Amino acid sequence: MLSFTIINRPSKSVMTLLKNRVHDKGIKDWLADGNIEAVGLIQGPLGSIIAAMDVAEKTADVEVAEINGTCPQHIVLIAVMGDTASVNASMEAVRQLS
Repeated sequence: MLSFTIINRPSKSVMTLLKNRVHDKGIKDWLADGNIEAVGLIQGPLGSIIAAMDVAEKTADVEVAEINGTCPQHIVLIAVMGDTASVNASMEAVRQLS
């Protein structure tokens, strides 16, 4: 089962936390330069998260990154980032998977 949260107009501290928890240098650079309107957070089992990433990226012009943290074993958190409409479209498409 996947869990979903959307943050509209993320604060500076939220963006700093995300930058600190992303290991992909390209995404880190994009976060530093980008004007992110919304962040969708999806948490769930690894297999479901891989499918969710695929659907999110194919649905709209968003960047998707794994957010590293202290989740329970086999649970992964990803962030779907971009403009508000694109994040909402991607999140809705992923919701339809579950």
